[in-house]
Amino acid sequence: MNAGDCKKPAWDLLLEDSTEWISMNGWKTKHPNNNLNYSEYLIVFAQYYPYGPEYFIFGGMYKVEKI
Repeated sequence: MNAGDCKKPAWDLLLEDSTEWISMNGWKTKHPNNNLNYSEYLIVFAQYYPYGPEYFIFGGMYKVEKI
């Protein structure tokens, strides 16, 4: 929904094709809800705030690889 900074909504990062968009989707911290170690792909959506908080737009599909 945002990159940890409410002044940078996810839709704006996607719209501008920002490198921060890639970083936001690739970032992983140790947390019980992170299951990317068991996934082959990541499908992402950006909150489309012009219509409201419950609307999202396709943001991409990424292959998950351990580095």
